[in-house]
Amino acid sequence: MSEQPVTAGQPQEEKMSFMDKAAGIFYEPSRVFESFRTDGVKTADWLVPLLILAVIASLGTYVRFTTPDLRFQFIQMQEQRIDKSVNEGKITAEQAQQAKDRMGSSSGLFMVFGILGAVVGLFIIFFLTAAVWLLVGKYALKGTAMTYNHAMAIAGTTSWIAAVGAILGIVIAIAMSRFYGGG
Repeated sequence: MSEQPVTAGQPQEEKMSFMDKAAGIFYEPSRVFESFRTDGVKTADWLVPLLILAVIASLGTYVRFTTPDLRFQFIQMQEQRIDKSVNEGKITAEQAQQAKDRMGSSSGLFMVFGILGAVVGLFIIFFLTAAVWLLVGKYALKGTAMTYNHAMAIAGTTSWIAAVGAILGIVIAIAMSRFYGGG
């Protein structure tokens, strides 16, 4: 049994590695967030989980538009929206039919815009969430050491949890043949 040197009565704790932070967010999040305060924030702490979440969100969109049952449900939802617009007098029946005719041939376009929208939207929401965390940390919790970089690390690290949720959403959507998952 080897003993670690103790400095000033306190055991010296190792810095958390990137993988320790990624796993730690699930089983000891307070230690992960404390490491941001004590060890500092690296760009990888927020960028890697955010990019992984963006890839998973893109994959989810791709799967939803390439699975025949799910694509059919999407087209049905769009047709219902068009019919509602006709009933509300926003468009004519002729315009509605033209829109429905275009829908079948442009599902690839829907997929591309869906993927781009998911990725761009994810980044916008990320930076806004980080701003909210910064405001909460500085003003509501009266944190003196809180920076935007810390807030991005908090928001980014929690993206690991969102990534697991997104994977489960894809699996549920496929298993239950529902475009939006279990709902």
